[in-house]
Amino acid sequence: MEWVVDNLSSPVLDLLSLAVNYAFLRDALCFIVAFILIAYRPTRRIGCVVLFASILMAVSVECIKDAVCRDRPFIDHQFVLVIDPPHGYSFPSAHSACAALLATLYILIRRRHCVPMAVAVFFVCFTRVYLCVHYPTDTVAGVVIGILCACIAYRLLYRRLSGTV
Repeated sequence: MEWVVDNLSSPVLDLLSLAVNYAFLRDALCFIVAFILIAYRPTRRIGCVVLFASILMAVSVECIKDAVCRDRPFIDHQFVLVIDPPHGYSFPSAHSACAALLATLYILIRRRHCVPMAVAVFFVCFTRVYLCVHYPTDTVAGVVIGILCACIAYRLLYRRLSGTV
C-alpha cells in the first residue's frame, strides 16, 4: 500500500480516483441503477434483480464491517487523504462490492463485455487503495461479496422473473 502512495501519486490519478469515489457513493449507485431500471417497463425485471442483489450486498457488507471492525489505512498509517475521511470501518469495501455486483449482473444477463467490466471493477478497487481508504484485502472481499450477491440474485430471481426456470 505504501508503494502505491509513494510511487503512483499524481494529480491525474487523484482526479480520476475522486470521480470514482463520488460516482459510486458507497453502495448508492447500485440502488440508483436499480430504481432507474425499475422505472422503465422493459427493464423492470432486471431492476428488481439489481435491487434484491443490492439489498443483499448492503446488508452483508454492513454486518461484516460491524463484525470485523477493521480501521481504515489512513488511521493505522497516518496517510494524507485527498478526500474527506470516510466514516465506519474498512473491511469489506462497499464501493468494490457495488462495482462487482453491477459488473457481474451485466455479464450474467448480457453475456458479453467481460474484459471491460473486469477492468472497471479493478479500477474501482485500485482507487480505493490509492485513496488510502481501504487495504487491498478490503477490496478483494468487496469483490467477492458483490459477485456472490449478484449470482444469488440472478439464480433466485432473474430466471424466475424471465420465465426460464
